[in-house]
Amino acid sequence: MFTIPLLDGTSMLHRALHAAPPTLAADGAEVGAVLGLVSQLVALMRKARTGHWIMVFDAPGPCFRHRIDASYKAGRPPPPPELTSQLELAVSVCGALGLLTLQVDDVEADDVIATLTHLARAEGHDTWVVSPDKDLLQLVRDEQPSTAIFHPQTRQRIDEAAVMDRLGVSPAQAVAYFALTGDSSDNISGVKGVGPKAAQALISTFTSLDGVYAHLDDVPNLGVRGAKALQRKLEDGREGAYLAQRLLCLRTDVTLDIHEGPLAASARWHGITPESRPLFDRLGDHQPLDKLEDVARRRGL
Repeated sequence: MFTIPLLDGTSMLHRALHAAPPTLAADGAEVGAVLGLVSQLVALMRKARTGHWIMVFDAPGPCFRHRIDASYKAGRPPPPPELTSQLELAVSVCGALGLLTLQVDDVEADDVIATLTHLARAEGHDTWVVSPDKDLLQLVRDEQPSTAIFHPQTRQRIDEAAVMDRLGVSPAQAVAYFALTGDSSDNISGVKGVGPKAAQALISTFTSLDGVYAHLDDVPNLGVRGAKALQRKLEDGREGAYLAQRLLCLRTDVTLDIHEGPLAASARWHGITPESRPLFDRLGDHQPLDKLEDVARRRGL
């Protein structure tokens, strides 16, 4: 059994863009975020002893959720041009570094990560998701094969107990919880007037969104502030709750462009490819590449 880290490359690139100083390549292109992403990768690969790595990026453009709800993620400012201009280069660099690198049209990186956890579990492998995205909390599982999340900013390892501490419900109930509270960052309204405490009480008591709506007559007796008004809010917000649940539930059936055979074989890191050197010549900084070559040497690659 292996542990396979699944890296949210899009969030790593975002983080690098805000943390790294602007850096221009010899051709004048901005490359600071790409170099910052590789520096994060170096730090992870130095510490983790696994020999399996997968990097996942969002594909440009809308996804299937926009067909379900045209207002999905509406109101978000467009990504800065210095980020979009580096995305394609980041994908190429990660591939040249020998990592299985995935980017699938019409879905989000979270759906690809969810599919990978599903495939890894079927093969008996643990997964370790590196991302700050709360949508991924639904994937956490302590039972072997396990899935834990590593939050890159807080350095916290998030297991089932950590999800329970944060939301008051289990990872399996996280989608139902957020279907009630909504998610303003993705423009998902949920049920108007239902906050975290009420959602936690509802899902803890009635188990699921279906359970909540099957027991609306019991809601006024729930031991939370405003329970009597809560029943009406839920009745008025039923459609929004179920729409939110559809939008929030991650897919585990994404078709992935990987070799036939075990996922672990495709994810195994065999070291840096020859294509990396010209790319880092363009980036104008070979230090991150040298550090990863040192990691490869230490592991006999």
